[in-house]
Amino acid sequence: MFMKFRETDIIGFIEDLILTFEYIAKQKNIHLTFIHEAPSLKVWIDMNNFDKILMNLLSNAFKYTPQGKQIKVSIQEGETDVTIAVEDQGIGIAENKQ
Repeated sequence: MFMKFRETDIIGFIEDLILTFEYIAKQKNIHLTFIHEAPSLKVWIDMNNFDKILMNLLSNAFKYTPQGKQIKVSIQEGETDVTIAVEDQGIGIAENKQ
């Protein structure tokens, strides 16, 4: 598999991706939030694979989160890493399947 890394503003990228889910959020009455501390954050990522991973996480969050609940995407910068989390209020994954 060929990976192509490039420097990207991850905050802007995630904001744009979240915009694509706003219609679904309104339809399902789900409160979608994106929490970040900085206005921008440059990281090196493989855009194609990162996009697929984040789309999958958000799609699953919307699939399993009941109406009226919340989905939260957050990003936190550490000294040597960046953590991106997608949290929802869905049914979760059975412990034996994690």
